[in-house]
Amino acid sequence: MEFANGLIGLMKVAYNSAKDHQPPSSKSTPGNGKYTGPVDVKIETSEPATIYYTLDGSRPTFQSTKIKLSGTREFAETLKIEKTTTINYFTVDAAGNIEKNFNPLGNGKNYNSVTLTIK
Repeated sequence: MEFANGLIGLMKVAYNSAKDHQPPSSKSTPGNGKYTGPVDVKIETSEPATIYYTLDGSRPTFQSTKIKLSGTREFAETLKIEKTTTINYFTVDAAGNIEKNFNPLGNGKNYNSVTLTIK
């Protein structure tokens, strides 16, 4: 019976994932601005999601560095920024929905961007 309950739970998760068409949203803290000294940047997401990012101002893709999953129980790892940096990033949830319908394989620029100026 325990095995059957586990399979039923697995099917429910798969069914709910198949119905998920809502892309995640995210917010970086702190945001754009001027700061003194190193800054720890935290990117919070509206649901568990993988965050792909670049620190060199380039366009993020699926080959970009990933931050570990974040979600309702825990925050993703933070990025320690020690010099003026532009972080470009996008998020992808477990169902494959991409924030702002960004296409990492195309040429669009509708990814998130935050610039921190460090004095």
